Amino acid sequence: MKKKNNAIIKKDQGEKKSKSRWSKKKKIGVAVIGVVILAIVAYLVITLVFDLGPLREIPRTEQEGKVVGECAGYEVYYDELRYITLLYREELDAKYGEYDTLPAEMKQRYEAELEATVLDEIKNNYVILALCDKYDINPDSSEARAYVNDSLEALVDEIGSRDDYKAWLAKNNLSDALLRFMYKMNYLETALLEQLTASGEVVEFTDANIDDFVAFVMEEEIYAKVIHVFYPREHFLYEDRHTSMEEEVNAAIEALSAASSDEERYEVMKNLIGTAPFENGYSVEGMGSYITYGQMHKDYESAAFALGDNEVSEIIELEEGCYIIMRLPKERDEVARKAYELVEYYRYAILKQLKDAKKEGLSFKANDYFKSLKLIEIK
Repeated sequence: MKKKNNAIIKKDQGEKKSKSRWSKKKKIGVAVIGVVILAIVAYLVITLVFDLGPLREIPRTEQEGKVVGECAGYEVYYDELRYITLLYREELDAKYGEYDTLPAEMKQRYEAELEATVLDEIKNNYVILALCDKYDINPDSSEARAYVNDSLEALVDEIGSRDDYKAWLAKNNLSDALLRFMYKMNYLETALLEQLTASGEVVEFTDANIDDFVAFVMEEEIYAKVIHVFYPREHFLYEDRHTSMEEEVNAAIEALSAASSDEERYEVMKNLIGTAPFENGYSVEGMGSYITYGQMHKDYESAAFALGDNEVSEIIELEEGCYIIMRLPKERDEVARKAYELVEYYRYAILKQLKDAKKEGLSFKANDYFKSLKLIEIK
Protein backbone atom coordinates (compact mmCIF):
# COMPACT_ATOMS: atom_id res chain seq x y z
CA MET A 1 0.00 0.00 0.00
CA LYS A 2 1.32 3.39 -0.93
CA LYS A 3 1.77 5.93 1.74
CA LYS A 4 -0.13 9.15 1.45
CA ASN A 5 2.01 12.06 0.62
CA ASN A 6 2.74 14.56 3.32
CA ALA A 7 0.33 17.15 1.93
CA ILE A 8 -2.61 14.79 2.08
CA ILE A 9 -1.66 13.61 5.57
CA LYS A 10 -1.40 17.17 6.78
CA LYS A 11 -4.74 17.96 5.16
CA ASP A 12 -6.39 14.98 6.84
CA GLN A 13 -4.89 15.85 10.18
CA GLY A 14 -6.02 19.45 9.81
CA GLU A 15 -9.58 18.38 9.03
CA LYS A 16 -9.56 16.05 12.01
CA LYS A 17 -8.26 18.77 14.31
CA SER A 18 -10.83 21.19 12.93
CA LYS A 19 -13.62 18.70 13.50
CA SER A 20 -12.29 18.05 16.99
CA ARG A 21 -12.23 21.77 17.80
CA TRP A 22 -15.76 22.33 16.48
CA SER A 23 -16.98 19.32 18.39
CA LYS A 24 -15.64 20.77 21.65
CA LYS A 25 -17.24 24.14 20.95
CA LYS A 26 -20.53 22.51 20.19
CA LYS A 27 -20.31 20.47 23.38
CA ILE A 28 -19.58 23.57 25.43
CA GLY A 29 -22.45 25.43 23.78
CA VAL A 30 -24.88 22.59 24.38
CA ALA A 31 -23.74 22.34 28.00
CA VAL A 32 -24.24 26.07 28.56
CA ILE A 33 -27.69 25.95 26.97
CA GLY A 34 -28.49 22.90 29.09
CA VAL A 35 -27.52 24.70 32.29
CA VAL A 36 -29.66 27.70 31.33
CA ILE A 37 -32.61 25.48 30.52
CA LEU A 38 -32.23 23.59 33.78
CA ALA A 39 -32.08 26.86 35.71
CA ILE A 40 -35.25 28.07 34.00
CA VAL A 41 -37.00 24.76 34.64
CA ALA A 42 -35.87 24.79 38.30
CA TYR A 43 -37.14 28.35 38.71
CA LEU A 44 -40.47 27.42 37.14
CA VAL A 45 -40.78 24.32 39.31
CA ILE A 46 -39.96 26.27 42.48
CA THR A 47 -42.39 28.99 41.50
CA LEU A 48 -45.06 26.43 40.71
CA VAL A 49 -44.54 24.64 44.01
CA PHE A 50 -44.60 27.93 45.88
CA ASP A 51 -47.74 29.09 44.09
CA LEU A 52 -49.63 25.80 43.98
CA GLY A 53 -48.04 23.61 46.64
CA PRO A 54 -47.44 24.07 50.34
CA LEU A 55 -46.06 27.44 51.29
CA ARG A 56 -42.33 27.38 51.81
CA GLU A 57 -41.25 28.23 55.33
CA ILE A 58 -39.79 31.67 55.86
CA PRO A 59 -36.75 31.19 58.11
CA ARG A 60 -36.62 33.04 61.39
CA THR A 61 -34.28 35.99 61.48
CA GLU A 62 -31.26 35.66 63.76
CA GLN A 63 -33.08 37.67 66.44
CA GLU A 64 -36.35 35.74 66.08
CA GLY A 65 -34.49 32.45 66.39
CA LYS A 66 -32.75 33.23 69.66
CA VAL A 67 -33.72 30.82 72.43
CA VAL A 68 -35.06 32.55 75.56
CA GLY A 69 -35.78 29.50 77.67
CA GLU A 70 -37.42 26.11 77.91
CA CYS A 71 -40.90 24.86 78.76
CA ALA A 72 -42.08 21.24 78.95
CA GLY A 73 -38.79 20.18 77.38
CA TYR A 74 -39.22 22.44 74.32
CA GLU A 75 -37.15 25.47 73.41
CA VAL A 76 -38.95 28.81 73.48
CA TYR A 77 -37.86 31.36 70.89
CA TYR A 78 -37.66 35.13 70.94
CA ASP A 79 -40.36 35.56 68.27
CA GLU A 80 -42.90 33.90 70.58
CA LEU A 81 -41.82 35.98 73.57
CA ARG A 82 -42.03 39.16 71.49
CA TYR A 83 -45.50 38.38 70.12
CA ILE A 84 -46.97 37.60 73.56
CA THR A 85 -45.28 40.59 75.16
CA LEU A 86 -46.52 43.10 72.61
CA LEU A 87 -50.02 41.61 72.73
CA TYR A 88 -50.32 42.02 76.48
CA ARG A 89 -48.69 45.41 76.52
CA GLU A 90 -51.63 46.65 74.46
CA GLU A 91 -53.99 45.33 77.14
CA LEU A 92 -51.98 46.84 79.96
CA ASP A 93 -51.80 50.19 78.17
CA ALA A 94 -55.59 50.14 78.10
CA LYS A 95 -55.70 49.27 81.81
CA TYR A 96 -52.98 51.52 83.23
CA GLY A 97 -52.29 54.04 80.46
CA GLU A 98 -49.15 54.22 78.34
CA TYR A 99 -46.14 53.05 80.29
CA ASP A 100 -44.01 56.15 79.71
CA THR A 101 -46.71 58.39 81.21
CA LEU A 102 -47.05 56.44 84.47
CA PRO A 103 -45.58 57.34 87.87
CA ALA A 104 -42.81 55.08 89.21
CA GLU A 105 -45.08 52.98 91.45
CA MET A 106 -47.52 52.27 88.61
CA LYS A 107 -44.65 51.38 86.30
CA GLN A 108 -43.54 48.72 88.77
CA ARG A 109 -47.06 47.26 88.91
CA TYR A 110 -47.28 47.34 85.12
CA GLU A 111 -43.94 45.52 84.69
CA ALA A 112 -44.74 42.90 87.34
CA GLU A 113 -48.13 42.14 85.80
CA LEU A 114 -46.65 42.04 82.30
CA GLU A 115 -43.98 39.49 83.24
CA ALA A 116 -46.41 37.29 85.19
CA THR A 117 -48.92 37.31 82.34
CA VAL A 118 -46.33 36.62 79.63
CA LEU A 119 -44.79 33.68 81.49
CA ASP A 120 -48.23 32.22 82.18
CA GLU A 121 -49.17 32.52 78.51
CA ILE A 122 -45.97 30.75 77.47
CA LYS A 123 -47.02 27.82 79.65
CA ASN A 124 -50.42 27.83 77.96
CA ASN A 125 -48.70 27.36 74.62
CA TYR A 126 -46.74 24.32 75.76
CA VAL A 127 -49.27 22.50 77.93
CA ILE A 128 -50.83 21.01 74.78
CA LEU A 129 -47.43 19.64 73.71
CA ALA A 130 -46.95 18.21 77.18
CA LEU A 131 -50.34 16.48 76.97
CA CYS A 132 -49.53 15.15 73.49
CA ASP A 133 -46.44 13.51 74.96
CA LYS A 134 -48.62 11.94 77.64
CA TYR A 135 -51.17 10.60 75.14
CA ASP A 136 -48.65 9.52 72.46
CA ILE A 137 -49.79 12.04 69.87
CA ASN A 138 -47.12 12.92 67.30
CA PRO A 139 -46.97 16.74 67.05
CA ASP A 140 -45.10 16.49 63.73
CA SER A 141 -47.34 13.97 61.99
CA SER A 142 -48.20 14.30 58.30
CA GLU A 143 -51.75 15.18 59.33
CA ALA A 144 -50.49 18.02 61.51
CA ARG A 145 -48.29 19.34 58.70
CA ALA A 146 -51.16 19.12 56.21
CA TYR A 147 -53.43 21.08 58.57
CA VAL A 148 -50.81 23.79 58.97
CA ASN A 149 -50.23 24.04 55.22
CA ASP A 150 -53.96 24.14 54.45
CA SER A 151 -54.50 26.83 57.09
CA LEU A 152 -51.68 28.95 55.70
CA GLU A 153 -52.92 28.55 52.13
CA ALA A 154 -56.39 29.68 53.20
CA LEU A 155 -54.91 32.66 55.03
CA VAL A 156 -52.78 33.72 52.06
CA ASP A 157 -55.76 33.36 49.71
CA GLU A 158 -57.74 35.62 52.03
CA ILE A 159 -54.92 38.16 52.40
CA GLY A 160 -54.05 38.32 48.71
CA SER A 161 -50.49 37.30 47.82
CA ARG A 162 -47.26 35.94 49.27
CA ASP A 163 -45.89 39.47 49.62
CA ASP A 164 -49.12 40.55 51.32
CA TYR A 165 -48.67 37.60 53.68
CA LYS A 166 -45.20 38.79 54.67
CA ALA A 167 -46.54 42.29 55.30
CA TRP A 168 -49.40 40.83 57.33
CA LEU A 169 -46.95 38.91 59.51
CA ALA A 170 -44.94 42.06 60.18
CA LYS A 171 -48.06 44.08 60.99
CA ASN A 172 -49.19 41.48 63.52
CA ASN A 173 -45.76 41.01 65.13
CA LEU A 174 -45.58 37.42 63.93
CA SER A 175 -43.02 35.27 62.20
CA ASP A 176 -43.93 32.54 59.73
CA ALA A 177 -42.46 29.94 62.08
CA LEU A 178 -44.52 31.17 65.03
CA LEU A 179 -47.74 31.23 63.03
CA ARG A 180 -47.08 27.65 61.92
CA PHE A 181 -46.53 26.72 65.56
CA MET A 182 -49.84 28.33 66.54
CA TYR A 183 -51.73 26.51 63.79
CA LYS A 184 -50.11 23.26 64.90
CA MET A 185 -51.35 23.84 68.46
CA ASN A 186 -54.88 24.27 67.10
CA TYR A 187 -54.62 20.95 65.30
CA LEU A 188 -53.12 19.15 68.30
CA GLU A 189 -55.86 20.40 70.61
CA THR A 190 -58.46 18.85 68.31
CA ALA A 191 -56.40 15.65 68.01
CA LEU A 192 -56.17 15.48 71.79
CA LEU A 193 -59.93 15.83 72.15
CA GLU A 194 -60.41 13.01 69.66
CA GLN A 195 -57.97 10.85 71.59
CA LEU A 196 -59.75 11.58 74.86
CA THR A 197 -63.08 10.70 73.27
CA ALA A 198 -61.69 7.47 71.79
CA SER A 199 -60.29 6.46 75.19
CA GLY A 200 -63.59 7.16 76.94
CA GLU A 201 -62.20 9.95 79.11
CA VAL A 202 -64.54 12.33 77.30
CA VAL A 203 -68.02 11.04 76.47
CA GLU A 204 -69.37 11.81 73.01
CA PHE A 205 -72.95 13.04 73.32
CA THR A 206 -75.29 12.87 70.33
CA ASP A 207 -79.03 12.84 69.69
CA ALA A 208 -79.05 9.17 70.69
CA ASN A 209 -77.75 9.77 74.22
CA ILE A 210 -78.64 13.40 74.93
CA ASP A 211 -80.64 12.26 77.99
CA ASP A 212 -77.40 10.87 79.39
CA PHE A 213 -75.87 14.30 78.98
CA VAL A 214 -78.72 15.92 80.91
CA ALA A 215 -78.11 13.46 83.72
CA PHE A 216 -74.40 14.20 83.52
CA VAL A 217 -74.98 17.96 83.91
CA MET A 218 -77.26 17.40 86.88
CA GLU A 219 -74.89 15.03 88.67
CA GLU A 220 -71.39 16.29 87.85
CA GLU A 221 -69.64 19.44 89.08
CA ILE A 222 -68.72 20.64 85.62
CA TYR A 223 -71.64 23.07 85.30
CA ALA A 224 -72.95 25.64 87.75
CA LYS A 225 -76.08 27.75 87.51
CA VAL A 226 -75.45 31.33 88.61
CA ILE A 227 -76.74 34.87 88.68
CA HIS A 228 -74.57 37.86 89.46
CA VAL A 229 -74.49 41.59 89.81
CA PHE A 230 -71.57 43.43 88.25
CA TYR A 231 -70.12 46.84 89.17
CA PRO A 232 -67.88 48.16 86.35
CA ARG A 233 -64.93 50.26 87.51
CA GLU A 234 -65.24 52.73 84.67
CA HIS A 235 -68.68 53.92 85.76
CA PHE A 236 -67.36 55.06 89.12
CA LEU A 237 -64.82 57.33 87.48
CA TYR A 238 -67.44 59.81 86.35
CA GLU A 239 -67.56 63.07 88.27
CA ASP A 240 -71.31 62.84 88.84
CA ARG A 241 -71.02 59.63 90.88
CA HIS A 242 -72.17 60.23 94.46
CA THR A 243 -70.89 56.95 95.89
CA SER A 244 -67.80 54.85 95.30
CA MET A 245 -67.83 51.31 93.98
CA GLU A 246 -66.50 50.08 97.32
CA GLU A 247 -69.41 51.69 99.18
CA GLU A 248 -72.04 50.22 96.88
CA VAL A 249 -70.53 46.75 96.76
CA ASN A 250 -70.21 46.63 100.55
CA ALA A 251 -73.83 47.77 100.90
CA ALA A 252 -74.89 44.92 98.60
CA ILE A 253 -72.95 42.37 100.65
CA GLU A 254 -74.57 43.65 103.87
CA ALA A 255 -78.06 43.35 102.37
CA LEU A 256 -77.35 39.79 101.23
CA SER A 257 -75.87 38.83 104.59
CA ALA A 258 -78.98 40.08 106.38
CA ALA A 259 -81.24 37.70 104.43
CA SER A 260 -82.62 34.95 106.70
CA SER A 261 -83.56 32.35 104.04
CA ASP A 262 -82.53 31.15 100.60
CA GLU A 263 -85.68 32.66 99.11
CA GLU A 264 -85.05 36.04 100.74
CA ARG A 265 -81.40 36.00 99.64
CA TYR A 266 -82.50 35.30 96.09
CA GLU A 267 -84.97 38.19 96.16
CA VAL A 268 -82.28 40.54 97.48
CA MET A 269 -80.00 39.43 94.69
CA LYS A 270 -82.70 40.03 92.07
CA ASN A 271 -83.39 43.45 93.55
CA LEU A 272 -79.71 44.37 93.39
CA ILE A 273 -79.71 43.40 89.75
CA GLY A 274 -83.07 44.98 89.02
CA THR A 275 -82.18 48.31 90.60
CA ALA A 276 -78.86 48.53 88.78
CA PRO A 277 -79.73 49.62 85.26
CA PHE A 278 -77.01 50.04 82.68
CA GLU A 279 -77.19 53.83 82.69
CA ASN A 280 -76.35 53.88 86.39
CA GLY A 281 -73.14 52.03 85.81
CA TYR A 282 -74.06 48.39 86.30
CA SER A 283 -74.53 45.56 83.89
CA VAL A 284 -76.17 42.19 84.37
CA GLU A 285 -74.79 39.04 82.80
CA GLY A 286 -75.37 35.39 83.53
CA MET A 287 -78.80 35.65 85.14
CA GLY A 288 -79.81 32.03 85.45
CA SER A 289 -76.92 30.98 83.23
CA TYR A 290 -75.19 27.61 83.27
CA ILE A 291 -71.47 28.17 83.18
CA THR A 292 -68.63 25.70 82.78
CA TYR A 293 -64.87 25.90 82.83
CA GLY A 294 -63.27 28.18 80.27
CA GLN A 295 -66.22 30.51 79.79
CA MET A 296 -65.51 33.08 82.49
CA HIS A 297 -62.46 34.54 84.19
CA LYS A 298 -60.70 31.87 86.29
CA ASP A 299 -61.29 33.86 89.51
CA TYR A 300 -65.00 34.09 88.70
CA GLU A 301 -65.15 30.35 88.00
CA SER A 302 -63.24 29.45 91.16
CA ALA A 303 -65.65 31.48 93.27
CA ALA A 304 -68.76 30.15 91.53
CA PHE A 305 -67.83 26.47 91.77
CA ALA A 306 -66.78 26.85 95.42
CA LEU A 307 -70.32 27.89 96.37
CA GLY A 308 -73.08 25.59 97.49
CA ASP A 309 -76.63 25.99 96.19
CA ASN A 310 -78.14 29.38 97.20
CA GLU A 311 -74.85 30.64 98.60
CA VAL A 312 -73.41 34.06 97.74
CA SER A 313 -69.77 34.80 97.01
CA GLU A 314 -67.51 37.36 98.58
CA ILE A 315 -66.62 40.37 96.42
CA ILE A 316 -64.69 39.22 93.35
CA GLU A 317 -62.41 41.98 92.15
CA LEU A 318 -61.35 41.76 88.51
CA GLU A 319 -59.76 44.21 86.14
CA GLU A 320 -63.09 45.33 84.71
CA GLY A 321 -64.88 45.66 88.03
CA CYS A 322 -66.42 43.72 90.92
CA TYR A 323 -68.81 40.77 90.87
CA ILE A 324 -71.09 39.27 93.48
CA ILE A 325 -72.25 35.77 92.47
CA MET A 326 -75.11 33.66 93.73
CA ARG A 327 -75.19 29.97 92.84
CA LEU A 328 -78.61 28.48 92.19
CA PRO A 329 -79.82 24.85 92.13
CA LYS A 330 -79.74 23.25 88.67
CA GLU A 331 -83.14 22.37 87.20
CA ARG A 332 -83.50 19.24 85.07
CA ASP A 333 -86.18 20.62 82.71
CA GLU A 334 -84.10 23.74 82.16
CA VAL A 335 -80.98 21.69 81.47
CA ALA A 336 -82.92 19.57 78.97
CA ARG A 337 -84.03 22.71 77.10
CA LYS A 338 -80.46 24.01 77.03
CA ALA A 339 -78.79 20.64 76.39
CA TYR A 340 -77.58 21.29 72.84
CA GLU A 341 -76.22 24.68 73.88
CA LEU A 342 -74.45 23.18 76.90
CA VAL A 343 -72.98 20.16 75.11
CA GLU A 344 -71.16 22.49 72.70
CA TYR A 345 -68.84 23.55 75.53
CA TYR A 346 -68.59 20.20 77.28
CA ARG A 347 -65.54 18.69 75.58
CA TYR A 348 -63.55 21.89 75.81
CA ALA A 349 -64.45 22.23 79.48
CA ILE A 350 -63.06 18.74 80.12
CA LEU A 351 -59.95 19.61 78.12
CA LYS A 352 -59.50 22.83 80.08
CA GLN A 353 -59.58 20.94 83.36
CA LEU A 354 -56.97 18.56 81.98
CA LYS A 355 -54.82 21.46 80.76
CA ASP A 356 -55.10 23.30 84.08
CA ALA A 357 -54.02 20.20 85.99
CA LYS A 358 -51.06 19.62 83.67
CA LYS A 359 -50.11 23.28 83.69
CA GLU A 360 -49.62 23.22 87.46
CA GLY A 361 -46.55 21.04 86.92
CA LEU A 362 -45.07 23.16 84.13
CA SER A 363 -42.58 25.95 84.48
CA PHE A 364 -40.78 28.27 82.11
CA LYS A 365 -37.03 28.00 82.63
CA ALA A 366 -35.56 31.31 81.54
CA ASN A 367 -32.00 31.38 80.23
CA ASP A 368 -29.41 34.14 80.62
CA TYR A 369 -30.54 35.83 77.42
CA PHE A 370 -34.10 36.15 78.71
CA LYS A 371 -32.79 37.54 81.99
CA SER A 372 -30.91 40.21 80.07
CA LEU A 373 -34.10 41.48 78.45
CA LYS A 374 -36.60 44.05 79.72
CA LEU A 375 -40.04 43.12 78.42
CA ILE A 376 -41.12 46.75 78.42
CA GLU A 377 -38.32 47.56 75.96
CA ILE A 378 -39.17 44.86 73.41
CA LYS A 379 -40.26 46.45 70.13
